[in-house]
Amino acid sequence: MTDESRHEPPGRDPLERDPTLNEILDLAMRRIAFAIVVAGGAIALALYARPSPPRYEAFATDAGIVRIDKKSGRMIACEGGRCMTVLERHQKLAPNPNVIRKKEPAALPKQ
Repeated sequence: MTDESRHEPPGRDPLERDPTLNEILDLAMRRIAFAIVVAGGAIALALYARPSPPRYEAFATDAGIVRIDKKSGRMIACEGGRCMTVLERHQKLAPNPNVIRKKEPAALPKQ
């Protein structure tokens, strides 16, 4: 055995050089940047997959059911197996012309 082979660790090429400080820092920065990207992706996935509040509310009437989509603002009413859109977002309900309203008695004139 020569003196040179005694000082070399086993399995190492004698022509291989030690990495410089710049190479070590570059490798460390790449690993840190990769870890930040992976962590950001994991956080984004967790925010996307979290449970959300119920999207619909519904209530029943004597004649049928009414469903309100809280995300789109649409109101759908179903009666007798037929459904129709009653209200879209940013619309106001108009009075029902089929309902007979009692008129208030006219005010008596002041004497």
